[in-house]
Amino acid sequence: MLAAGCAQAPDSDKATVGDAQEVAISASTSTAIVDTENSKVEWVGTKVTGRHNGVLHLTNGSLDMKDGSLVGGNFTLDMTSLTTSDKMGAENGLTDHLKSADFFDVANHPTAEFVITGVKALESVTPDTEQVPEIDQYRVSNPTHEISGNLTIKGVTKNITFPAAVQISGLGTKATAKFNINRNDWGISYPGKPDDLIRETVHIGIALKASVPAS
Repeated sequence: MLAAGCAQAPDSDKATVGDAQEVAISASTSTAIVDTENSKVEWVGTKVTGRHNGVLHLTNGSLDMKDGSLVGGNFTLDMTSLTTSDKMGAENGLTDHLKSADFFDVANHPTAEFVITGVKALESVTPDTEQVPEIDQYRVSNPTHEISGNLTIKGVTKNITFPAAVQISGLGTKATAKFNINRNDWGISYPGKPDDLIRETVHIGIALKASVPAS
């Protein structure tokens, strides 16, 4: 979708995509509120001639906990906050194009949403190497959980499953996920210029920091 020659999509885990799933109401014992100032979503898109990357910010979110484990949660993305970080894209008006109807149609769909539908703990070493909220690499090296959730973009909802590194403490929760999706699954099918086609694979990096409100 979206820095040179014949750039390939980042080598990352591919999220499993399926139909939207029912969101179960979990009997959580506490809720950690997502720190929107210190959480973010990064994207990387590639085309024949190069690569672009940028950031999206969150408007709100929460993570539900029970007996010290993650059981649910959600967050909302502010699509109007979409920015292009690389110099070429920023100077060439890519941000405005991504916000147009060719891509995310932000005027009609100003937000996107992710709602957790399932959490599976994995046998894993502690993810101390994950630097939250910075997203440096394209794959979570030591995932602790497999997360499933309904991702709604541009009015289209699909359920996705991906590995994540989750750190839980008495003060809150940090989570990192890095995976690839196919933009066509959400109806984002603008092909690009005939001599500079855009690849279907888009990399997503999620970094969440959530804190338990003071009692």
